[in-house]
Amino acid sequence: MEMDYNINFKFDSNVLIIGNAMSGKTTFGKHLAKTLDGASFVENINTDNYYEYILGNLTGKYVIIDDMFTHLTVEQRNIVLDIASKKDIKIINISTDSKDLLLFPYIIVINEYNVLMEGLKENVLNEDRILSHLGIELPFVYQLSRELKDYNCIDKACFSNKELVDLLWK
Repeated sequence: MEMDYNINFKFDSNVLIIGNAMSGKTTFGKHLAKTLDGASFVENINTDNYYEYILGNLTGKYVIIDDMFTHLTVEQRNIVLDIASKKDIKIINISTDSKDLLLFPYIIVINEYNVLMEGLKENVLNEDRILSHLGIELPFVYQLSRELKDYNCIDKACFSNKELVDLLWK
């Protein structure tokens, strides 16, 4: 079934989209590849090592990772992001895991192939009623830090465990 998207991403060079073929269903990334000029979709057919697969495909200017970050450890995610940054590669992460919301500075919330909300991480996460209505729970560390901030235990919401621990042990 072909979907009509209201998503109009524009890239100034080719885009590589990598995704997991093992799910047995057509992924959003595969649909997105059809709508972007010059985009190519590469499927990971070996789920033994997502980390090496992602690292091996960090080429070009833009890489869209379709629901694979969830399979990486925090350390592996940080290494991928660090390498991409050093190579000046922009990563777009498609995910169904709310913890991934904390990894990137800009978030686009898509439901039923429609963009419902987009903006800086802080602004999107503050729309917790909308996220909750969509069945998206706030990441635990962010939710906990917001509650601690409400009780004046800390002065800001946190996006990582390390950031929260550092604030609590000041």
